[in-house]
Amino acid sequence: MSCTQHFLNLEWPRHNWKREVTHTESLSFNETDMWGRRYGVDHVLCHARLVCQDCGAVKDDGDCGCEPEEGAKCRARLEHLQNTAPGA
Repeated sequence: MSCTQHFLNLEWPRHNWKREVTHTESLSFNETDMWGRRYGVDHVLCHARLVCQDCGAVKDDGDCGCEPEEGAKCRARLEHLQNTAPGA
């Protein structure tokens, strides 16, 4: 199915995008506060893409990062983790 709309000799894409995570990882590292003290920080990084639910077109959505609490609630990340076998 084509997602291209035609009107008055003009055309433009009208996709039904769904965000999918293709890779995710949890990172722990040390940061320094304004007084020079070191403390541990955890972050979740993901790489995502957008997939059209109608025609299957794909485009890169780039990288994103968040804190572990937010990553534990991210629908796209949880779906990726559920569909990925451990160790893959």
